[in-house]
Amino acid sequence: MKNFFSRIGDFFSNFMNGRNGMDDIAKFSLLGGVIIYFLSILTGNSILYILSWIAIFYSVFRSFSRNIDSRRKENTRFLVFFEVIKLNFQDRKSSSRIYMCSSCCKKIRVPRGKGKIEITCPNCGNKMIHRT
Repeated sequence: MKNFFSRIGDFFSNFMNGRNGMDDIAKFSLLGGVIIYFLSILTGNSILYILSWIAIFYSVFRSFSRNIDSRRKENTRFLVFFEVIKLNFQDRKSSSRIYMCSSCCKKIRVPRGKGKIEITCPNCGNKMIHRT
């Protein structure tokens, strides 16, 4: 019996070799899909039901994807985006706001209450226009 389970483990190990696996976006979409699925059951809404299965299938697609470089870049941007949201939430009472450079993902702190301003990234020189 131990040999049987060992062979199954070896099969799945070889199958997942060179694949992306469960990264943060896949976990987030799977959790979101399950939550939306239970909401669709409670409300009886068929649109939520369809959205939940789309999120779950997207999670499976990301897990089995062999394009690891693209998935890693997407996951990094996802993590930086949520880190910026977290920092803005923590600094919501301060006099500054944090934006993310669209080309190099560097976090830039700018003062609040200045209206529409042009922000230049100190790292790459990219220019963005945001409202503070």
